[in-house]
Amino acid sequence: MSTYQKLQPSSAKDIIPSNTTNIPAPATDSFNGDNDLAETDHLNSLTIAKAVQSGTQTAVTADKLEDVGADFTAPTPVVVGNTVVNTDTNARATVTAVDSSTILSLDANIFSTGNENYQVYQGGFLNVTAPGDVVVDVDAGTFTTVKRVDSSTKLELNSNLFTGTETFIVYDASVQQINAQQAACVVYVGDASGSSATWSEIKVMTADRSVVTFSHFPTGTFLPVQVLRVYATGTNATNLIALW
Repeated sequence: MSTYQKLQPSSAKDIIPSNTTNIPAPATDSFNGDNDLAETDHLNSLTIAKAVQSGTQTAVTADKLEDVGADFTAPTPVVVGNTVVNTDTNARATVTAVDSSTILSLDANIFSTGNENYQVYQGGFLNVTAPGDVVVDVDAGTFTTVKRVDSSTKLELNSNLFTGTETFIVYDASVQQINAQQAACVVYVGDASGSSATWSEIKVMTADRSVVTFSHFPTGTFLPVQVLRVYATGTNATNLIALW
């Protein structure tokens, strides 16, 4: 008689082991992409927002974008917190005030020579992400929380997470919310750290919040229990996948 895999989940996610945070459920994802500007204690990403205006600067005034041919009030009005990019220099700034239909106040002086091209980005993190939301560096397997939403494309973080173009996920929930959601999952154990070993150690919190360690567990198989958290301390398994 042939055998087959009866487990047929509808969602899957790489697990980042943590001593403090449960595995976030898929529904808590709000953004994912790549950090595209290295800045201490910040996450920057233009790809999560939409370019709604573009043009060429027509006058030079410190901390302003002036374009006599623009209409920053229509058809998609620019608002405080939107991101302005000087596309000639790639410098970025945040809108601090809409002075008129042709003038924006910025938090940085990014237009200084005249006749420079620009784009205005809207949406993204603004009015969606909030302080306390969880930000993960997928490449490094580390995470922190949001301190402040600076603009449509920029978050200030409570610790320095990104040093280059790492991939990120932003979870639309605080650590406390994630830990309270009771979204237990099945865990696939792919490998063991530092070798091609066929077994590993995995410390987990089960669905009823029992904490146990599976020792000498065979890799390439599923844990025989529903899991809320995989602990960083006490786990040497890698390539762990959560399945719902």
